[in-house]
Amino acid sequence: MGEIRLSSKTIAALAGVSQSTVSRVLNHHPNVRDSTRRRVLSVIESLNYVPNSLARSLVTGRTGVIGLVTSNIVNPFFPEFIAEITTIADQQNLSVILCNTYYDPLHQAQYVRKLIEHRVDGIIFTTIMTTDTAVADLARKAFPLVFVNRYHPRVRADTVVIDNYDGAIKAVNHFLDLGHRRIAYVRGILDSTTNRDRERGYRDALRQAGIPLRRRDVLDGDFTLEGAYRAGTRFAQIPDRPTAALCADDHTAFGFLNALSDHRLHVPEDVAVIGFDDVLQASFRAIGLTTVRQPVHEMARIAMDLLLDRIGGHAPKDSRLVVLPAELVIRRTCGANPAWPQGEVSGTEPQTPVVRRPVKTPLSGRRAS
Repeated sequence: MGEIRLSSKTIAALAGVSQSTVSRVLNHHPNVRDSTRRRVLSVIESLNYVPNSLARSLVTGRTGVIGLVTSNIVNPFFPEFIAEITTIADQQNLSVILCNTYYDPLHQAQYVRKLIEHRVDGIIFTTIMTTDTAVADLARKAFPLVFVNRYHPRVRADTVVIDNYDGAIKAVNHFLDLGHRRIAYVRGILDSTTNRDRERGYRDALRQAGIPLRRRDVLDGDFTLEGAYRAGTRFAQIPDRPTAALCADDHTAFGFLNALSDHRLHVPEDVAVIGFDDVLQASFRAIGLTTVRQPVHEMARIAMDLLLDRIGGHAPKDSRLVVLPAELVIRRTCGANPAWPQGEVSGTEPQTPVVRRPVKTPLSGRRAS
């Protein structure tokens, strides 16, 4: 039978129920008997009252749509992640609604409400703040969620991250091995667990080496090109400035490098620089950024596996934490590999990710800052 246009009144008559009951079924109202719901849905589906995909969603309770919430699509880490997620979604016959929050918690809360209104089957978050109540509410309701590149110290949800703390320690120790004793940190958003763990690793590595931390050596970059450029300008004006700088991510490193260039500081001769993420541009020969790698494609695949498990009801009750090892990729900007054109030198060999259940504590068993 071809698709025909029917009113809820006609469906009610065919199903032998009231028009208000049809409305409650269409809106997933809980106060409807299962037998009545099945009868109404059977009429809807048999007559193609709505497009087939929506009809199936009424029957199965799924829409085949997932949400993807990110903070700044200008940051080159996120397009790579988004591309992998959408590729996997296509293979699974799923659609993706992309939300870009620009690091605004209010904006994010509005997006979450819209995604729930669209009845998405689950949501992947690449951005959350420790003060985020909208995400916490979803987690308490056992809504399918996955956090990527972030975790929340008080929210139990499936999470995929690298060991940011250990990655920062590797980066600082590499600087120390090269002879640097004044090392700056250009940090990101203060309320981000990613930045917190990286900054904590930076501070602990200096302390373990017996090197005092100078307050002015920690600069605010806020994970943006503009913020990082301002940080680089302030850095260039320090009379006895550090000889090396760890940046909270590669996007920050690019803005910082631009400022150094504009202030006639050479990299790595005057300042050695290490980033975090290993985005595609970091490997460009004109840049050659030494960085701590986040395996973005692997993180996306794991995130989709976790989310689909959760949507399908196959996941364990406890939340799962997948921690991928931090890998230092040595190129030109740190000064250790100036003839880098042929390849990369990794500080560690790839390792098997660690899956931990449940999520109770921050990474590496360390207390959250």
